[in-house]
Amino acid sequence: MGLLVCVLLLGIVEVVLRVCGLPRGLFRGAFATTTGLWEPNFRGDLEFGPYTYRVEANEHGFRGPPLRTGLNAARTRIVCLGDSVTDGFNVDNDATYPNFLNGALDAQGRDVEVINCARAGGSINKEYIIYRDIARTLAPDIAIVLFVTNDITDLGSRTIDQLLKVELQRDAGSSTAEMLVTRTALGEALMDVYLRIRSPHYRREARSGGTAPAPTKTVSSTDAPTATDQRYVIEGNDRYEENARRFMDGWATEDARLLKDPLDDGVLRAVDNYVEILRRLAELCRADGVRLLFVYDPSYPELYLPQPPDRFHNLLEARVNALGIPFFDLTPALQAATKQGPQHLAPVDYHPNPCGYRTIAEAIARQLASLGWLDGA
Repeated sequence: MGLLVCVLLLGIVEVVLRVCGLPRGLFRGAFATTTGLWEPNFRGDLEFGPYTYRVEANEHGFRGPPLRTGLNAARTRIVCLGDSVTDGFNVDNDATYPNFLNGALDAQGRDVEVINCARAGGSINKEYIIYRDIARTLAPDIAIVLFVTNDITDLGSRTIDQLLKVELQRDAGSSTAEMLVTRTALGEALMDVYLRIRSPHYRREARSGGTAPAPTKTVSSTDAPTATDQRYVIEGNDRYEENARRFMDGWATEDARLLKDPLDDGVLRAVDNYVEILRRLAELCRADGVRLLFVYDPSYPELYLPQPPDRFHNLLEARVNALGIPFFDLTPALQAATKQGPQHLAPVDYHPNPCGYRTIAEAIARQLASLGWLDGA
């Protein structure tokens, strides 16, 4: 009897909330799909981070326009592997680095297609599986792995076999959680309240009364946004050293571990695992005749602390070079671009802002040209 009463009460609450307009799809897009990418043809404004931004995926679940095929196929195809920085966390489609890269190469008159094969979350193990199962079927000419420091933190506690058994597909538990949060008014409301309590940056824009909307249409890489987008005008954004020290304090047990000297055993084990899976990815690329570029995106403190420890950077560079993979460091490009303005969302978030993503793309475009990988493109 008691259970029946509870079910009845929950049903009444669900009906009332639906009359009030819930669920609004607030958390649609927060869950991985069966491919580890975006839901095919996904269109939605993501509001659960500090900024509202729009994601538009093509029929394959890649964030970006439909693939060029047949007579319209590009001479050179580049696949971009990575996590949230490659995916484009907190920015619209047109401000992701793969989109900027495509635009930069278009401006050089090159017939190139750049495909964003990333989705936030995971590390090199997920990137390896996405390349093996999805990206390599696209017959790319170049693959780019963009490394960020949080790629390392959770790799040291598992074996290589465990890391490579990760399933891109969801289990029953995660599917049930998704259903409750995205398809029921009560589930969405409870998650909304929970995150409001847990994080001051959750839905920061909406909670502060911000009204800057995300675009409602896909824009081309030549119409890329500028620093005038009011979403990214942040108080204290140019206090670089102060923000770097906040990062060191706030991420002391995660990314900031990589900036300690000496490095702890957990980090060293994680590096070993990372490099081993990267080696396997390089073997696949060589077998496919695909050129592989490793891009190092430095953590915020590496850019802005007076003398940040470089032991981790030097270790990783040596290990990547030993695999015969070109190692490209974005540090000089991002530091130089800071003279024109902030490149990140600090202190709200430490991902790049649209200017930072543009800087990353333009630096990679120059590197690809210097390697001679775009000759004939």
